[in-house]
Amino acid sequence: MSTTVILPVVYRYIRLSIEPAVTEPLALRKLLENAMSQSFGVSRAATYMDVLWISADGHAAVIRVSDSDAEAVLASVVVLEKPIRLSVTKHSAFLPMLLSNAESWLHQDTSAITSTRNQ
Repeated sequence: MSTTVILPVVYRYIRLSIEPAVTEPLALRKLLENAMSQSFGVSRAATYMDVLWISADGHAAVIRVSDSDAEAVLASVVVLEKPIRLSVTKHSAFLPMLLSNAESWLHQDTSAITSTRNQ
C-alpha cells in the first residue's frame, strides 16, 4: 500500500516582466523594497525576497518569497509608482511552472488525446 505525502508550501515563485530593463539583482530588490514600503509601510519593506534570475536583456525576472508574504508582494508590484513598470507574468508554488507555457502544453496534450481517439 502506498502513502501519499503532501509537502507544505513554503515559498512562492513570482515571474516578473520589467519595463524598461533592469539587469542588476540589487536594483530589482530595491524596486521591490520601495514597492512594499509604498504599499504597506517600512516594516513590510524588509520582507525577505530572493532574486533568483534576471534575463540577459533585463526584461524578465524570477523572485522567491515566503508563501505568507506572497499576496503582499503581488499587490505591491501592481501599485509601484516609478518610471520602471513591473508586472506579474506568472506565480506558482512550483518553480518549473514559471518556465512552462501552460496553454501550449494543454493544446499538445488535448491534440494527442484527440488523435488517439480518432485512430
